[in-house]
Amino acid sequence: MKIDPSTIKKVLWSITITQDEEMTCGECFQEVDQYVDMLREGKSPAEVLPLVEHHLTLCPPCREEFEALVVALKAIDEELE
Repeated sequence: MKIDPSTIKKVLWSITITQDEEMTCGECFQEVDQYVDMLREGKSPAEVLPLVEHHLTLCPPCREEFEALVVALKAIDEELE
């Protein structure tokens, strides 16, 4: 079996940024709305919710959900203007 070099890089990158305390997808989902609200208010959610920030960096499915929420809320804001 041959492994693609980009796959090896992704695995090594994931290993190097793994922390002692990690958040599950379910836990991230429970906090992501607060994270987005802070972003929209111009605050720095990474300082208050570092585990959410870290999880979004590591987890493509959660990152996609986060980005979809940001886009949806932006569209709602534009409709209300």
